[in-house]
Amino acid sequence: MFTRIYALAVCFSAMICLTVTSGIVVYDVVQISFPEFTMNAHHYESLQSNQRFRQGTYPGMGAVMINRAGYPQAMPGSEKPPEPLTDAQITELRIQALAQAVDNSRHNSINSLIRMAIVLMVSGLVFFIHWRLAQKLEQAGH
Repeated sequence: MFTRIYALAVCFSAMICLTVTSGIVVYDVVQISFPEFTMNAHHYESLQSNQRFRQGTYPGMGAVMINRAGYPQAMPGSEKPPEPLTDAQITELRIQALAQAVDNSRHNSINSLIRMAIVLMVSGLVFFIHWRLAQKLEQAGH
């Protein structure tokens, strides 16, 4: 009797794990398909215009960092201050930063999806083994 209760308790726990993990998998699929809609709103907003890009918390996430005034960051040990960037250069940097942020979001979602697939397989296997055990114990009258 105790073994059957144990097997059913493990099945119940595995079902909870499968349910929660399935929700995460669905979100990961949405995030892979539509990364701009699921990424951090503040980060996404800071990449929508040059003004927000200059003022945002995440400015210049591309190859060149810029400060809030639109100047490239001075390289350590440089002798002269850098020239200010034009609006076209800032736009190019902002678009590159947005593309990088979208790519990073998609990459993180794929990484999470792989982890959740592993959790689904393990939980499914644990459920199947214990469900079969509970059925055999029930048929045997235990």
